[in-house]
Amino acid sequence: MRIQVLPQDPHDQGPEVLGKMQVGVIPFPDEPKFQISSPIKLFEYLGAGKPILATHTCHTDVIGDGGIVFWVEKSDVLGFYAA
Repeated sequence: MRIQVLPQDPHDQGPEVLGKMQVGVIPFPDEPKFQISSPIKLFEYLGAGKPILATHTCHTDVIGDGGIVFWVEKSDVLGFYAA
């Protein structure tokens, strides 16, 4: 398996980049400011049928355990690689 971490994509290239990716990643740390809502990209990943690699921070109410998410315990690079 090969994992490639890319820089942020320009907003106008979002659909093209989303179509090429294999897994959506949502790296939010467990902090109060991230515990109140899910990002737009979560719904873009869901709408595109992409599997998701995410922290538990605020996404459990939206995603649940429906088999489309791989939960990450720590929101740093090593935590994502471990997941």
